[in-house]
Parts: sequence; structure tokens; C-alpha cells
Amino acid sequence: MNEVRLTDGVVPLAAFKTQASRFLRQAAETERPIVITLNGRAAGVLISPAVYEELRRDRDLFEMVAKGVESLDAGKFVEQEAVEAWLSTWGTDAEIPRPE
Repeated sequence: MNEVRLTDGVVPLAAFKTQASRFLRQAAETERPIVITLNGRAAGVLISPAVYEELRRDRDLFEMVAKGVESLDAGKFVEQEAVEAWLSTWGTDAEIPRPE
């Protein structure tokens, strides 16, 4: 994702209202956010669907990592050797139960 420079892509609400389709195309083509201002202050940010999905994936990954760290801090983990032993039996007649 591109770095946000607030000097680029700052648009007053009045201009956005009259040229919304242009700004939607611009956001999609450049994958850069467009800051929409109201009374000279940032009131919203327009991003492309691709950038939105990237942000969601990043947020979901961050939440999974945080949950893993929380479990690790609470002592809830499985030793690597136990996981490797379990995985090595997948698809065999001697498949062992998932380690707890």
C-alpha cells in the first residue's frame, strides 16, 4: 500500500459532490486515498475497494497474531515436536490425535 501524503488528494466536500465519479476512478486507478474535507478539516477518506480489502486482511492478520501472543503469554501452546509428529502421521493408517 502506498504511503499517505495528506498534501496529495485533499478535496473539499463541494468538489467531491460535483465530481464524485472522477474521484472514485482516481482512487481506484492510483490506489491512493483521497481526503475529503468539510470546513477545511478532514471529514472522510475515500479508498479503492482493493485498498480496503488490503486493510481488512492486514487487520485480520494483526488480530490473529495478537490472539496467538495472548495464548502464548497464558501458557497455551503446543511444542513444535508434538505438532511435527502429528503432521507426519496425516493420511496414514497410524494417524495420531491432534496434540492439545
